Amino acid sequence: MIKKAICPNCGAEGTVGRYCEFCGTKIVELKKDTEYSTTIRKTVLDFKISQDEVIKIFLKNLAQKEAVPSDIFNKLQITEVSPVFIPMYSYIGSYQANWSCLKIETEKYKVGDETKEIEKKYPMNGVAGGNFSFLLPNCDVSPLPTSFNNFFESIKFDKTLYDQTARKNLSSEEQTYIIEEKGDSQAIVWNNSDCGKCLDSNIQKSVNAQLPRIYEDLSYSCSTNGGAGRAFLLATWIIDYNYNEEKYDFIIDGTGNYIFSNAPIDEKEKSSLDELNKTIKDSKGNAIFGGLLGGILLLVSLIAIFATTFNPVLLLLADTLCAVSLYLLGKVKQNFKAKQEAENKRSHILNDSQTLKCKNLTNALNTNNFGINDLEICKELSADISNMPESLGTNENTTQTDGCVPILMVIGIIIAGILNLLAICKVLLN
Repeated sequence: MIKKAICPNCGAEGTVGRYCEFCGTKIVELKKDTEYSTTIRKTVLDFKISQDEVIKIFLKNLAQKEAVPSDIFNKLQITEVSPVFIPMYSYIGSYQANWSCLKIETEKYKVGDETKEIEKKYPMNGVAGGNFSFLLPNCDVSPLPTSFNNFFESIKFDKTLYDQTARKNLSSEEQTYIIEEKGDSQAIVWNNSDCGKCLDSNIQKSVNAQLPRIYEDLSYSCSTNGGAGRAFLLATWIIDYNYNEEKYDFIIDGTGNYIFSNAPIDEKEKSSLDELNKTIKDSKGNAIFGGLLGGILLLVSLIAIFATTFNPVLLLLADTLCAVSLYLLGKVKQNFKAKQEAENKRSHILNDSQTLKCKNLTNALNTNNFGINDLEICKELSADISNMPESLGTNENTTQTDGCVPILMVIGIIIAGILNLLAICKVLLN
C-alpha cells in the first residue's frame, strides 16, 4: 500500500520513502504526537539577537532617525516586546531563455557616382540566463503592524536569509511565537503574488541585453530550474510603544539586518528638511542646466565674434549672446551658493536635533532602562549614545564647487574684449 505524507521541508504531499519532487527532501512517515509531546521540528531562521539587544537597537535608531520629536525619550513607553515566527516560502532558482530574431543592418553601395542604401536581415539567436530569489509570507498579514508591509518588500529579493536556516525542534513556548499559517501550498502563494511578473520582467531584460540595436521578429522560450517554494519560519522582533498616547511599532528581523518602524514625526522639523531638500535638488538642477547652456552660448558667441567682419549689427548680436552666457554663468554661481547654504542648514538641523535626543536619552537612562535587563548592554548603549554627538561634528559643507565659474567668466570677458578689438583692427587695416 502506497503511503502519502507531507514533506517536512516545503509542505508538499508526496510518497513516503521517496524524495519530494519540489525540494528534494526525503519524505518519511511522521508519528503522531502523543499527549506528552512538547516539540515540533521546523526549518527556522532563528533569533540571533536577544531582546535586550533589540531594545538597544530600537533606542539608537530613534535617536538617529530624522524628524523624530526631540522629547521622544521623555514620553516613551514600551508596552510590549514580542518574538514572532513568520511562516515564509523561499523561491530560489535559475532561468534560461533561448531567443532568436532577425538583425537588421543598412549597407551602403555605389551605383556610378550615386550612393544608395540597402537593408539586409541576418538571423541571430542566443541564450540568456540568470538567477532569481523571492521570499513571500504564508500567513494573514492584516493583523500585523503596518510596518510589516515595508518589511516584506525589503526582504522580498534577499538571497541569503534562507541559507541561514536550520532544522530545529521548537519548544512549547516557541510554538506560541508562530503566526498561524494560511495553509496554502507554495504554488498558490506564488500565483497570488506579483513574483511571476517580476521574473518575466527580469527574463525580458536579460534577453534585451543581448539583442542587436535594430531587430525584428523576436521570439524566445524560457525554462526554469528550481524555484519551488521551501517553507521556513522567519524570526522577527516587534516592539509596541506609545508616545503622547499614540501607538507606534518597531520591527527588526532576527538577524538584525532589516529595520522598519512608523515612528512619531516632528512636523516642523520635517517641513524644514523637506523644504531644504527641495532647495538642494532644484539648485543643483538649475546649476547644471545653466552651466551647460551658458558654456555653449559663450563658446558660440566667441566664435561668432571672431568670425564676423566689422558689421555693427552682427558684432552687437554676438556681444549680446556673450553677455547672456555670462549672465547664465553668474546664475550658476548663485545656485551653487544656495545649494551649499541649504546643505549647511540641513546639517545643522539634523545635528542639533540628534544631539538633543541623545542628551534626553542619556538622562532617561539614569532612571529608566526601558526593559533592558543585561547591565552590560545598558552600559554599551550609554557609551554609544554619549559618543554619538561627538562623531557628528558640524558637518559644514565648505566645498567650493563653484570656484571655476568666476574664472570662466573672467576668461570669457577677456577673450570677448580681445576679439572685439581684433575685429575693429581688421576693419581699420583694410
